[in-house]
Amino acid sequence: MICIKCNENVTDAVLCSVCRGSLHYACAGLTEIGYRRMNSDKKAAWKCLTCRNMPNPATTPGSLNETQEGIAAVLKELRDFRSDFSSMKLDINNLKSDIQACTKGIQIINNKFTELEIHFSDIEDRLTSLEKKCDEIPTLQSELVTMGTTVSTLQIQNDAREQYSRLNNIEISGLPFKKGESLLNILSKLFTVVGLKMDENSIDYIQRVRRYVAGSGNSNEANTTNTSNTPAVIVKFTRRIYKDQLLSAVRARRGLVTSSLGLDGPANNIYVGDHLTPTNKLMLKRARQLKKDGKIAYVWVRDCKILVRKTETSKVTLINRNLDLDKIK
Repeated sequence: MICIKCNENVTDAVLCSVCRGSLHYACAGLTEIGYRRMNSDKKAAWKCLTCRNMPNPATTPGSLNETQEGIAAVLKELRDFRSDFSSMKLDINNLKSDIQACTKGIQIINNKFTELEIHFSDIEDRLTSLEKKCDEIPTLQSELVTMGTTVSTLQIQNDAREQYSRLNNIEISGLPFKKGESLLNILSKLFTVVGLKMDENSIDYIQRVRRYVAGSGNSNEANTTNTSNTPAVIVKFTRRIYKDQLLSAVRARRGLVTSSLGLDGPANNIYVGDHLTPTNKLMLKRARQLKKDGKIAYVWVRDCKILVRKTETSKVTLINRNLDLDKIK
């Protein structure tokens, strides 16, 4: 077959329904795919460009029917295309909704991821801060040890100064309290009992050190029934030699009781010794407990100093702090 436009051979041709001429797809102004998509009615009614430009012949009933059939075929094809387009539009809308939902989900995930990044950044900052603090621990521990040593030294020095201020003092415990009592007269009797004569000029002051009984609140009333809670008597001498003389005489006399001084009531033991600071009193109490437990052999106080001997033959140890007792154990 020869193409009526280019006069070249054509094997797969488009056929004009009017002149019955054959044309290449390109010469007919069509694409092969477009032509093949046409239904049979449309292909049968297709006209080449030359025939389309020719004047229409007089309408006859036969040609009118053919025209109506062609129009009906085109309308049907349009309706089919419209139906397909509506279905396609619905699919596109559904796909659009899915994409929007997916986009929203991705945005939520992005927001969560951002929150996680912030959270992890905060954790990282905290870890960095913690690592720095951990690095500082050895230094702080060393400083604490140094401070502890310094505080302990200052406490010892302060207690030593406080104890030094009491070198001329004695403490008398076990004396029952009596309203209107004369402590100076009681002290004079004590001097007499141990074989000494009291010189009032040697006394700087004498007074009771008030104690508070557990459960009595802030009461200023002395407990007169329980001698263990009765305020002790503190005597300060003008010179240390007067104190030493009295303590030596008391140690030689031994066994002092209230009746020895002519005091009424039960015969309670009277103890006369150095006026120790609260810290030293606690250490003395602990040392005596160790002696009771058999850990040390001797405990005594001389010149406001606590002395111990672990065994009969061991050297005398001065106790300045609890650590000294720990070393002896």
